[in-house]
Amino acid sequence: MSAAKKPTAIEKRAQNLKALAPFVLDDLKQKLPLVFPRDPALPPSPKPRYRSVYHYPGYDDLNEKTIDTYSPFEVAVRLFDYSPLEPLLAAHIYVASAKGQVPFHPVSMYLLSLCRRERGLSRREVLRILRHPEDGLALRRCTGFEDDFPSESGLRYFEGQLTPELQQEINALQLDVLYQTGLFPSSRTWSSRQPFPSTVCCTRPVRTCAAQA
Repeated sequence: MSAAKKPTAIEKRAQNLKALAPFVLDDLKQKLPLVFPRDPALPPSPKPRYRSVYHYPGYDDLNEKTIDTYSPFEVAVRLFDYSPLEPLLAAHIYVASAKGQVPFHPVSMYLLSLCRRERGLSRREVLRILRHPEDGLALRRCTGFEDDFPSESGLRYFEGQLTPELQQEINALQLDVLYQTGLFPSSRTWSSRQPFPSTVCCTRPVRTCAAQA
């Protein structure tokens, strides 16, 4: 007789209704946006202005129907407000200088990189999508780009400054938001030491609840 098939993580979540309760969309929206904490000791960005403007896009269009069509990235940017990451990213990536071009908002660049890595796209392809009048509408809304876009070399440079240590710090801040809002257990079962960001830590349970609605 073959051994019983071990349930997947998704199946386990679906069976544990109590654990899923905080992720019911209508209840979750009462806690949105999930705002990253900001270190008050960080200095202001060394750059006084940017060529893109990131704003939290809101969650009004997040519902049981759209959540099935959105990618994990598109769900995550509606759950989390990434604005407080500006001084942290700017402190690691930008330096005060009157020379050179005005840079793009660091959160815009971070989210563009996050989308690229989640979808497994090349830099050239994600920038092609970003510039496309129709295909890039959603990505531009999520990231804050309008009619000025980074070059492939500019995106490569930015990603080169996203060290594993910096990404781990951002991961830890994201987990702290989830702990503080009661969306993750107090015991830290999710490692913040992963070198790349995750957009699925909160989106999978939300989708599981939506599928049961």
